[in-house]
Amino acid sequence: MKKEIFSNTSPRKKAWMLTLTDLMMLMLTFFILLYSMSTPASKNDNAFFKGISLDEYPVYSHGVHLNYLGQILAQKIKNYDGYRINQEQGILYIQIPKKIFEDAKNRVVSVEDKKRIESLGEQLNNIPNKIFLQVSQSIQPTQEALLEASVVANLLKQGGYPFNLRIVQQKDSKNEFIQIVIFPNARSEL
Repeated sequence: MKKEIFSNTSPRKKAWMLTLTDLMMLMLTFFILLYSMSTPASKNDNAFFKGISLDEYPVYSHGVHLNYLGQILAQKIKNYDGYRINQEQGILYIQIPKKIFEDAKNRVVSVEDKKRIESLGEQLNNIPNKIFLQVSQSIQPTQEALLEASVVANLLKQGGYPFNLRIVQQKDSKNEFIQIVIFPNARSEL
């Protein structure tokens, strides 16, 4: 009786499985190597807040937790003369004094304060929270207050904050500040 060369049990019939296994392992190794050398793209490529990435912030309700954010910003502005950080009723306020204007009539901001506000704009760019500006209406006429707030908004934009800031007026306030108001929830532009 003649023995079949290509029977189901012969080693030649199963040789393809060894080749396929080698090919699959090589492909798996190749893709693992590609993945390990890649850097995953984040939502925001500029998500560094002076050495702290956006991923390090504790995020609640799609926004950075305000207690944590307040501590970080307080460290940043502690040497800024007249600037304050306040948290009331779950909202964070960065208060910029109106004395930043060297020439109040022409709304010219001092060089030092310009750098400070631009730095704040760079930092605010890296957080997903909803932000707007608030000005007092009773201290000065409406147009002047809005003009000062728009100067601050432009400086924040020059610093890197990419979104248009909404300016809101606060009535019957004796507030001598332009306030950056930060909410706990995320802005809708994300």
